[in-house]
Amino acid sequence: MHHLSASVHNVGEALLTLSKIKKKFEKDYIDMLEKLIALKIPV
Repeated sequence: MHHLSASVHNVGEALLTLSKIKKKFEKDYIDMLEKLIALKIPV
């Protein structure tokens, strides 16, 4: 039973990490899109 709770905790940690990576990736992706738009469209 103790092993099971440890696994659940590890899954929780993994999901948190994935969530952080996803947020950072989305932010980087948006930044990249904004740069591309800035390059293509003269202001």
